Amino acid sequence: MRSGLLIGFILLVNLFVSGQSLFSHNFTVNDGLPSNTIRCIYKDTKDRMWIGTGAGLCQYDGKEFTILGVRNGLAG
Repeated sequence: MRSGLLIGFILLVNLFVSGQSLFSHNFTVNDGLPSNTIRCIYKDTKDRMWIGTGAGLCQYDGKEFTILGVRNGLAG
């Protein structure tokens, strides 16, 4: 009897949990990336995303991309 209740409870919980979905968004050059070829991604302690692309490095602060290059002190 207890095993039947446990199985029923697990099935009921599974109905509610399986209805959740995760949010994702794909960024492209149209959103501000310097290239669609991503080579590495790093998230720092200030929640900024550092993205190494085929055309250089950029930083994403959750709102906009900042492309970093020679003008910002990076080597060519």
